[in-house]
Amino acid sequence: LEHVTIGRPGGAITIGDNAFWYCPLSDLTLSEGVTSIGADCFTGSGLERVELPSTLETIGDQAFANCTSLAGSVTIPGGVTGLGEDIFSNSRITDMTIAYGVESIGNSAFANCGALTSLTLPESLVTIGDSAFSGHSIPSLVIPDSVETIGAKAFYNYNYTVIMDVMVRGESLPAMGEDAFPENTKLYLEADADVGKTFD
Repeated sequence: LEHVTIGRPGGAITIGDNAFWYCPLSDLTLSEGVTSIGADCFTGSGLERVELPSTLETIGDQAFANCTSLAGSVTIPGGVTGLGEDIFSNSRITDMTIAYGVESIGNSAFANCGALTSLTLPESLVTIGDSAFSGHSIPSLVIPDSVETIGAKAFYNYNYTVIMDVMVRGESLPAMGEDAFPENTKLYLEADADVGKTFD
């Protein structure tokens, strides 16, 4: 089984837990109408790419975890208000866009995605969980002013040698857990960008 197409016009489709767990599946088409992807649904599969439909509302924990061949760009649609734990951990995704509507990102949601170099976060986002993006390769990032909490080691990387440039929109920094960013991060508020003020 290498290619699967799921969906039907006008229908609401739920893909159950563990449906394609460790299946040698390389190509997946999720058509409009798919609303839910269960926990561990595609864990460890051979997926090389995935495009999520705008009708999607739920992605279960570890839905795409350990898909080590999964690469390229992924967009999380705004209908998914909360992202579970480890949903794309240990993949080779390079570009991640999270659409407006998503309010929370679970613990280790994108952990150990070492190829991840581009991340867009929405103005609807409130909470970023512990180790959510740990092990990334993101050189620069904008944190929306809607974000209230950034968990411990959310963007940490023990092997990260490049100075990470992080601009926070708004008038104050969000609450941050221990080692939320790498030690050599340049962290500053958008209002202070012109005067070069940074936070350690």
